[in-house]
Amino acid sequence: MSIDVKDLNAELLLHSLLFAYQKATREVLGPVSAIFVPPLLDAVRTISEAVGIDLVKGEDLDEVLQNYLGLLKDIGLVEGARLEKLGPNKYLLGIDKCIYAKAVHEALKPSGVTCLHGLIAMAIFEKLAGRKVKLNESRFLPEGSETVIEYME
Repeated sequence: MSIDVKDLNAELLLHSLLFAYQKATREVLGPVSAIFVPPLLDAVRTISEAVGIDLVKGEDLDEVLQNYLGLLKDIGLVEGARLEKLGPNKYLLGIDKCIYAKAVHEALKPSGVTCLHGLIAMAIFEKLAGRKVKLNESRFLPEGSETVIEYME
């Protein structure tokens, strides 16, 4: 399955809107903006379930996340995605050759925001572990991003 140009244009607009919303919320509210994370992650899970996307398919966290990364590749959103374990409660999500990156990252030069693939991975982490994750900012690269995902203490 691949994405046609018409769908891509719509997705680029929504992707840009997400970045703009995150950035404005953080600029206006500062650290308090983190209060929006739990309901945001809940909404991601609810919407995914409503449209029939099983984000938590697998036996354990590693298998579920590998399935999610495979889904991103299968539907053509990214060419590469990897998950690296940095510690017992900390992972690095790497996204390579994302279809959004060239247009959105170049135009918006996002900083202080979290990649949408990272947000979805955070929702998966929370669902499986029943623990909250810290909202970390992503590091945006010309063709992808890196997001540290870690459980809150």
